[in-house]
Amino acid sequence: AGIAETDAAYQTAITNADQFFNQEKLEEARLEYEKASAIKPDETYPKERVIEINAKILRAEEAQQAKIKEYETFIASGDFQYGAENFHEAKNAYAGALNLFPDEEYPGDRIKEINGILVAEMERIQKEYNQAISEANRFFDSKVYDNAIYYYTQAADIKPDESYPGDRINEITKLIEENVVVNVVKSGETIDNNALKKFDFNPVPRQGRKESYIIVKAKNLSDKKFRLFLNYGKDGVKNGGFVINIPKRSDQRDYIIKVGGQYKWFSQDNNWLSLQPEGGSVQVSYIQISQE
Repeated sequence: AGIAETDAAYQTAITNADQFFNQEKLEEARLEYEKASAIKPDETYPKERVIEINAKILRAEEAQQAKIKEYETFIASGDFQYGAENFHEAKNAYAGALNLFPDEEYPGDRIKEINGILVAEMERIQKEYNQAISEANRFFDSKVYDNAIYYYTQAADIKPDESYPGDRINEITKLIEENVVVNVVKSGETIDNNALKKFDFNPVPRQGRKESYIIVKAKNLSDKKFRLFLNYGKDGVKNGGFVINIPKRSDQRDYIIKVGGQYKWFSQDNNWLSLQPEGGSVQVSYIQISQE
């Protein structure tokens, strides 16, 4: 009777332990296996199960610690980016933390706060873009194309994905190129930093000089922004000039300068212009004078 009672108690403990084990209730399972092992010390099965459970618990604890460490890394990154006002990067970091521990309030609260900031930022960007486009369109309608290009370029910098500013700039360039009266440079010219390059040309016709534009197609050969000085004059006398700001971009761009508004441009028979970069080298594809 005593043996039968021992066997029954052992089997009950094993049955309960196996059920807990299959349900991943490892602590409860371990207690039942230990209970079974105490009932029958010579049985190896409950001892092996306890060893297996201990290993699984250890791995789970290590995985949890790694998960906590990864969470803390995400939070630290999010806080850093948030402090630097890199809100998109901060949001991504907080989202990574929330994905690990969905019930944690801190990353969720931060994401809500960032979403509010980003909405306000989008509204600000849209307002600045609309203002730049409004100014650009006003100058375009008045045929003050250099100012129109300035504001279209500003709008493109505010919202780079918008195609409208670039389309308008291309439209202006085409209009001006269709009314070219003098080709100053037709082939490529490379001008090194601080070097002065002078170009001679026949004076443009007096009629229409006040509507003159100088078009310079240039490419930045340096990995930085710099200034390009454009001067013009007659024979040995300088009559005027402009400063062209060359941005830190490697693509070729058109720079359109309204020169007709300067008195010594439309009153003198200017026959040369010069280019001198300060701070970088530039490649000039062509220089034209238009009377649009």
